[in-house]
Amino acid sequence: MHSFVLLGLQSLQGSNPNSATRTVAKSIVHPNYNSDTTDNDIALLQLSLPVTFTDYISPVCLASTGSTFYSSINTWVTGWGYIRDEVSLPSPQTLQEVQVPIVGNRRCKCSYGANKITDNMLCAGLLEGAEFDSVLVFVLLVFFFSSV
Repeated sequence: MHSFVLLGLQSLQGSNPNSATRTVAKSIVHPNYNSDTTDNDIALLQLSLPVTFTDYISPVCLASTGSTFYSSINTWVTGWGYIRDEVSLPSPQTLQEVQVPIVGNRRCKCSYGANKITDNMLCAGLLEGAEFDSVLVFVLLVFFFSSV
């Protein structure tokens, strides 16, 4: 079975004229990845063919080593997940993006539990009641995805 990557995908249904597909030639999972806790949830993928950058396909910008991400600074999150509690993205399931503030790990641990959030994770979202309406972005030396 071969894994593949879809690049430039804007919707999960219908036509995506600006997308490209590449087979994954090699995958290197972080050596300390823990599937039970999702700590160090990151991998490096080598694609089978080069990728041509376009207005819809561009490289991911990574933070510099030693970068600091302060609480309340806004960051972007993208994806096709739930749009509200238990509410799936409606057809044609167009890629969504939202700007949310970074939440300090101490505060995030208070909401999710100290054993669920590690120093390799970045928490972002909005405080609603006692918990965050959030997206947990798991990171290795702080890793962000950006979208075109």
